[in-house]
Amino acid sequence: MANRDIRIIDPILSNIARGYRNDAFVGMALFPRVTVTVSGGQILQFGKEAFMKYETRRAPGAATKRIDFGYEGMPFALENHALEALVPIEWQRDARAVPGVDLATRAIALTQAVTARQLEEQQATLATTAANYPAANVETLTGAGSLGAISNITEWIDSKKELIRSGIAQYPNKMFIGPKVFNVLRNLAAVRDNFKWTTSASITVAMLAQFLDIPQIFVGRAVGSDQAGNFGDIWGNDIVLAYAPDSPSGREEPSYGYTYTMEGHPAVKQPYFDDNRDSWVYGTKEERAPVIAGAAAAVLIKNAG
Repeated sequence: MANRDIRIIDPILSNIARGYRNDAFVGMALFPRVTVTVSGGQILQFGKEAFMKYETRRAPGAATKRIDFGYEGMPFALENHALEALVPIEWQRDARAVPGVDLATRAIALTQAVTARQLEEQQATLATTAANYPAANVETLTGAGSLGAISNITEWIDSKKELIRSGIAQYPNKMFIGPKVFNVLRNLAAVRDNFKWTTSASITVAMLAQFLDIPQIFVGRAVGSDQAGNFGDIWGNDIVLAYAPDSPSGREEPSYGYTYTMEGHPAVKQPYFDDNRDSWVYGTKEERAPVIAGAAAAVLIKNAG
């Protein structure tokens, strides 16, 4: 039996799965991926201790000061997600006649599109649920116009930044919004007036980030559906202003959230032939769990759109 025949994981197709990207998905920027080697444990959560300034000088013979960088919080358990895609042998036969058509790669991309959308929905649900925040870090806008009724949008956003800084000694570096909220923000009179003398182009995400003095704004354009087939924006009508590192070096780095992922995942299982269906079966699996590591590192504004 050849080595390929006894492999459990297909390494080449697994690299394709790990490289899957969809620009409509933004959740990983708020819940960056970190790998774990066990399927359950404690969430390493962060309070003010992780951000505080400490006196490190010591006299000869004096005791060395100690700090707790993080502390173990609520338990987590990785969820096991798996999906298979069937590729009939007739399709594979026809695809060989067309240069550049790789049905194996397309099958893996299809399974990743489904599971990645589920993860995006999980991340968005965590981030837009008011009960997941300290009470002071949640504001619900009411009435017609919501954002448009705010007299000074930059001053209002600055107050949210200061609220986060007072809690973690760090300014937020990212904002997450849905398409409807983005359209409301970029059409505010203050925003349009700010750029009317410099450009006639439509207000872009980068321009809005510049105006609000936020390093990065992410517009979650992905759409999901419920069991009845009703479609809606995954990120809804809310605003999430948060601090999350771009490239976390590990779970010890303070962040609003993480996506704990089993080492080596997502992975593609060795393809096998289903004789009854006359089809090759390409399956993917991933053990993961998005978690909130520092709720004080974000502010949630409900009903902003």
